[in-house]
Amino acid sequence: NYMQSLETFAKVGGFSAEQFASCMSDTTGEMRILAMKKDGAQYVGVDRTPFFVINGRVYDDMPSAQKMSAYI
Repeated sequence: NYMQSLETFAKVGGFSAEQFASCMSDTTGEMRILAMKKDGAQYVGVDRTPFFVINGRVYDDMPSAQKMSAYI
């Protein structure tokens, strides 16, 4: 059951069972994330991960730390 696994993960991270239940029942954050996902796909063309846009340039590879520093 994935919910039990998520709850265990939350407990390890310091959340109480009540905090976890409250978080899972509040869909406000989920709706914000879905809206950002839609905007990213529509306006920037994000269709996969990893996907980075730095200074207006798209990088869709998985750069090393050195490569990412060079991008920035």
